[in-house]
Amino acid sequence: MKTKLLVSMLFVIVMISLVSAVPPVTQIAQSGSLDIAYPQYQYVQQDKGFILNIHVYNTSDYITGGTGTCFLDLYNAIGNETLSNQLTGGASDYYIPISSGNFSMLGYTSFIIECNTTSQTGFANGIFEVTYNGKAPPEQNIIILYSLFIIALVVLLLTSLLSIIYNLINWSLDGKDMTFAVSVYFGLFMTYILATTYLGNQFIEELLLLFIEVGALIHVIVPIVGFFMYFFRSNLEKNRSNPNGA
Repeated sequence: MKTKLLVSMLFVIVMISLVSAVPPVTQIAQSGSLDIAYPQYQYVQQDKGFILNIHVYNTSDYITGGTGTCFLDLYNAIGNETLSNQLTGGASDYYIPISSGNFSMLGYTSFIIECNTTSQTGFANGIFEVTYNGKAPPEQNIIILYSLFIIALVVLLLTSLLSIIYNLINWSLDGKDMTFAVSVYFGLFMTYILATTYLGNQFIEELLLLFIEVGALIHVIVPIVGFFMYFFRSNLEKNRSNPNGA
């Protein structure tokens, strides 16, 4: 019954969490006489850099590194400028590597792209959000569900631990006890995987990882060893009570 409850709760978590980050789409800024096409990132992972590529063109042709220059400015969530550099011009685009240090602070980051030639100019501006895992922050119902599930999982872990201790003392840790302990650990491991993929909360991930490291011994190794001890002892007692096999 407990194992079925754990599986059911895990199934609900999976169904509600099946969302993915919104992929970047191409945004075209038409401010000035130059048009700037750039990938519109909505979410960027904390402490992870990337290379920004843009295309610049006017009504007749692309603007290349030989005919124009472009600059990028970044401002973090508290308004500090973290980057102000010129982009490198290529044969058909402009690019700039943005280091991970520019995304160390969670929250909204704003940007300004400015391009110009000897006679034309254009600029683009916008915002994106720096999140822990680079995905959209989870909705409130997902956070509540995860919280309830983690509380229930902790209760099951404690129940399993007390059961393991009691059965070890009494040399009675049978197959059902072992299956329940391993199932709880599997549920804990799957919760960690889903949390790292969808929840994006550093504290929860570190807490679950600690439970996994400790639980590997308490809820997997010890129950398996205890089950074999129970199994061999049961066979020895059976042979002693019936030495002739009759």
